[in-house]
Amino acid sequence: MPMLSLLFLLAAAPDAASEEAIRSVVARYAQAWAEGNAAQMQTTLTPQFQQQVAVRQAQKPDSVRSVSGLLLLDQTGRGYGRSLAPALRQPSIRVLDVTDGMASVVFEQGGRHEALQLLLIDGQWRIQNALTTAKE
Repeated sequence: MPMLSLLFLLAAAPDAASEEAIRSVVARYAQAWAEGNAAQMQTTLTPQFQQQVAVRQAQKPDSVRSVSGLLLLDQTGRGYGRSLAPALRQPSIRVLDVTDGMASVVFEQGGRHEALQLLLIDGQWRIQNALTTAKE
């Protein structure tokens, strides 16, 4: 049984080129946010991108806010992410799964955590969905 489990894990492991391409897209996404670069951000998203933000506020009930791709591009261009100190801008990226042109990734940047779902579209990895938390 242990040998069978090992074979399954090896078969499910993404190839190095796919994992590197995925990491590159997520790193560009994080960099674009921190630098306020909407043009770069646009190259990382699918046209149907959606972000769900779980908002945690002291003395208030938690809520979930939806952010479309267009709104994220606007927020990026307005520099909403620029307040992140340069020393905290390097993201930590973990590729969790790559299967059939889909990928799941978790990254952390300056205390912000996001769970991302990516799609391989026309040979390019793009971010389709993001789930993040925000403390306001």
